[in-house]
Amino acid sequence: MMKKLPFTEEIFEKDIVVKRIDIFDIDVNRIEKFLINLSDEKKKAIISTADKAIEGKIKAFSSIELDYGNPINWHYNPITKVEVDNNIKWYKIPDFDSDRGDIKVIWEASRFSHFFYFARAYLITGERKYYDAFSFQLNSWVNENSYSYGVNYKCGQEATLRMINALITYSVFKTCGFTSKKDEDNLYKLVEGSYKKVLSNFFYAHKCIKNNHTLSEITGLIIGAWCCADNKNLERAYKLLNEEIEKQFFPDGGPIDLDKVHHINNGVDLEAFDYNKEHFQIDDADLKDNESFKVIYVGSIRLVNNLGLLLDTAKILKERGESKIKFLIWGDGNELEALKQRVQQEGLTNVSFKGRVDKKYVPYITSCGQLNIVLGKSSPLYKYGGSLNKMFDYFASGKPTLFTFRLGYSLIEKYEVGMELDTNDPIKIADAIMHFSEMPESQHQKYSINARAAAADFDFKILSSKLIKLLES
Repeated sequence: MMKKLPFTEEIFEKDIVVKRIDIFDIDVNRIEKFLINLSDEKKKAIISTADKAIEGKIKAFSSIELDYGNPINWHYNPITKVEVDNNIKWYKIPDFDSDRGDIKVIWEASRFSHFFYFARAYLITGERKYYDAFSFQLNSWVNENSYSYGVNYKCGQEATLRMINALITYSVFKTCGFTSKKDEDNLYKLVEGSYKKVLSNFFYAHKCIKNNHTLSEITGLIIGAWCCADNKNLERAYKLLNEEIEKQFFPDGGPIDLDKVHHINNGVDLEAFDYNKEHFQIDDADLKDNESFKVIYVGSIRLVNNLGLLLDTAKILKERGESKIKFLIWGDGNELEALKQRVQQEGLTNVSFKGRVDKKYVPYITSCGQLNIVLGKSSPLYKYGGSLNKMFDYFASGKPTLFTFRLGYSLIEKYEVGMELDTNDPIKIADAIMHFSEMPESQHQKYSINARAAAADFDFKILSSKLIKLLES
């Protein structure tokens, strides 16, 4: 196989077109609040790690500090002091070399794990130098790593990690008002090369390696397909992921002492939610319309959230003459403009896009509707449940929730707070919405009471008490 790699690389490598890089919707305010509340000692440790990374001294493998030079030499092993020629095709570089040492030591800097420290340090200090370091090192890497030459293009798993870490860090800095056209161009190039590596390597990872590499590289296929807006290959990648999970994981998790396993779910800060509901309200005519049945969605407007399905449902309801049912959508994302255009073209007067909104307004918005909705697809990934942020916000709103997919260990069913469907059929979703709109007020009120009861059980104060009790036991 290795002798035929130049040939197989051409077979499995595909021409791709990266169309977007803002695929992650990062709640920067929440991260910043978490970081600011850390102890001074922990904040100093983060800043110190970031400052050293600016100088090329990387915290490698989450444990040891390695000096890759300033500027970073992306092809250098700081333990053996050996550099690998970056003009050699990746398959001509051996995995094992006694003089060079462990190849993973070279890879470590190019994983960009230290980029997260740049983002964290900026959110703690507000100092621009951390964004400048991210921008400089991203540019340096792209200029010194031509596809598909050098040690950093040997492994599809490494390419996947590199994409994820760079894309997330970019999203954080972009939200903070930084990034430039140069950053965008460099990230487009990095994603293109990394995704092409995953594609060309995946046959080997899938057929010959049955471990974390396979799962990682499927994740790379998902990330790459998102960035290329390639719905067909995105569906294929998710299917591969589901199949691989079934192959690699035992239903019971394997030989684990369950007495030592505890689960604490996500939740909601009810005190903050109720405070924000009362103190941060918006003046919106649709929210104040008491004659309409309002279906609320709050969240990112991206491919993964499948808002197009909501428009399909709205169209069906309009055709049925259900003029009182209105869809109010708050959020932003790279699908927004296309969806707005579709609303206009199809005359969907029952749909309103309200734009991005600060999280502090979410309690008031979700409390003003009659039904909150979560969009998605049923998947084996959900057989052990889910901890979506918006689910607990919706519970706290005291209004029923409609899921277009099923969750294992369903809180929706346990607390009787709404309905879960096992379909992406817009006709059935429309039927479910009509069911809620036509039900007696007493039944709707029961759902609302149950929703608040569910939120109370998952109040952060309750969950924190459970965690403390476990740690002290």
